[in-house]
Amino acid sequence: MVDFKKLMDPAHQEQMRIEREAEQARAEEHEKKLRGWLNTVDEHVEELAEKERSFIRNCRFRLNSFLLLSEPQEKWLKDIAAKFAA
Repeated sequence: MVDFKKLMDPAHQEQMRIEREAEQARAEEHEKKLRGWLNTVDEHVEELAEKERSFIRNCRFRLNSFLLLSEPQEKWLKDIAAKFAA
């Protein structure tokens, strides 16, 4: 059951606002990290195998479409970017 008194409580509203802003900041930082990996890979895209290039295009499409990458996709992207970060 919804507690409307709690929803109207200014202290509760402030707490929920703080939690939303913190979650949004974490999401933005995570997206920034993913885009950084993509930018690193973009500089060396010619050196990648066709399967990896297709994967990178897919990752960029998903991020530009506001879709999340799965954990295995993030790991593979990180691994590819690590090859060129050194």
